[in-house]
Amino acid sequence: MFGKRLRNRWILIVGLMIAGLVLAGCEEEVTEDTTSLGGSQATVNVAGTITEAGYAGGDFVVTVKDSTGLVVGSGIVTGGASVTFSIAVPENSGDVFISAYNDINGDSVFDVVTERLGATTATVSTANVTGLTITLILQVKVSGTIAFGAYATGSYRVVANVSGTPVAVAVAAGGASVPYSIFVPENTTIDFFVFNDNNTNGLFDGKLAEAYVNTTVAVATVPLTYNPALLEDIELSGTVSQPGFTSGDLVLTLYNPNLCCLALLDTLVLPGGTSVSYQFAIRPNPGDVSLFAFNDLNGDAIFNSGTESSVSGVNNVSGGDVLGYDLFLPESGATADYAFETGTLEGWTVAGSSGTVFWHVSAVRSSSAPNSIRYANAGTGVFDDGVANSGTLTSPSVSLSATPFLTFDYFLANECLGANIRCGFDALSVEISTDGGGTWTLLDGNLATTGGIFYPYSVDLSAYASTTVNVRFLFNTGDPGFNNFEGAYVDNISFQ
Repeated sequence: MFGKRLRNRWILIVGLMIAGLVLAGCEEEVTEDTTSLGGSQATVNVAGTITEAGYAGGDFVVTVKDSTGLVVGSGIVTGGASVTFSIAVPENSGDVFISAYNDINGDSVFDVVTERLGATTATVSTANVTGLTITLILQVKVSGTIAFGAYATGSYRVVANVSGTPVAVAVAAGGASVPYSIFVPENTTIDFFVFNDNNTNGLFDGKLAEAYVNTTVAVATVPLTYNPALLEDIELSGTVSQPGFTSGDLVLTLYNPNLCCLALLDTLVLPGGTSVSYQFAIRPNPGDVSLFAFNDLNGDAIFNSGTESSVSGVNNVSGGDVLGYDLFLPESGATADYAFETGTLEGWTVAGSSGTVFWHVSAVRSSSAPNSIRYANAGTGVFDDGVANSGTLTSPSVSLSATPFLTFDYFLANECLGANIRCGFDALSVEISTDGGGTWTLLDGNLATTGGIFYPYSVDLSAYASTTVNVRFLFNTGDPGFNNFEGAYVDNISFQ
């Protein structure tokens, strides 16, 4: 992520750090000197052209520095739209950094906003280096304070990228509140990164050890101030248990279900095992996150419901603490499976309020083609009949195993709209009975909306191990209004 991008462009950033030092101003007088700075040491010329169309006033100050930052040559050239320069430097200077700016007010100090800066690089051996071009552009200063009271260790690094390329960098000592200044080209849009380099290696390593913030800043021709507040990654961790299911990889996907299409946050692929620990590093306070896990038995990274197992959970992540929750992945091989591919209810029974029965086998949507069970009016395609209505879908009796689990896929569209919303209206619930339907115990009273897709869902039934049960789905509108929606679908119901 960010660390990789920074590493790949480190050489460019080092050069620009040196440019930043020039930008900050050099208070001592810069005098013309085209003689050797090395006494009897032989010199060669670094020569080229400075261009800055439309900016013919003032003098140009040119400075050459070696790789250590030592000035090895400098000169002043009379202003003009295109002027030539030639600076004598000691031969075999190696890599040099050549900077130039337009000294419009004649004080030999670079003044941000009113003057221009440009730079190039060259390698100096025993021959003259000619044909260099330095194009001057206006720089503006972005300055402010890094405020992160809980993270005073390490140093801070500020990086500005234009179109993904670093153009400036600044470093500040660690502290709860640290001022900084950075110089960037005028009239650009920069990606602005600030991070705490806790281990002082100059790279953002993330994963709880460090902290960073980024934003996009439109840079005009006047200075501006930006005050980022750093945010430290927090850990979302837990364990996926899958007794008796040790082969295959474990694939975990973390989503933000409140964004369109279940926006992907991160994915992990871990070696399978009866108990597998995982850890995600995420930004603080993302709100609801949905973690989906499945055992990828055949190694194709696609969940195959007939041979593999899946589970999902939703958790609201807030605050800055280390958080975690466990998932229980059932063993492959079901006690009873219901996919409704025959086009029948396969032993399930349906009932409805006020003589209305909306549960029916449907080919409109399914998690596995061609059918599912749907709650809606088959004729109108919605669950509105002018009054409050409800209905149940009840399973046959099922003898559970010693490690029982209920899994199913469902689709829910109601007046709550969106994804992963539990608003309480038009609710889809799951219940269980151990006395043949005489009494019912709630397993989940208000499943979340699914945003136009099927959600996998799992319920641990270990409290009912080795017993005979019935399960039912209950849909209840709660009122007669706002019922003009697609309703609920249930598919791939499996008792493990």
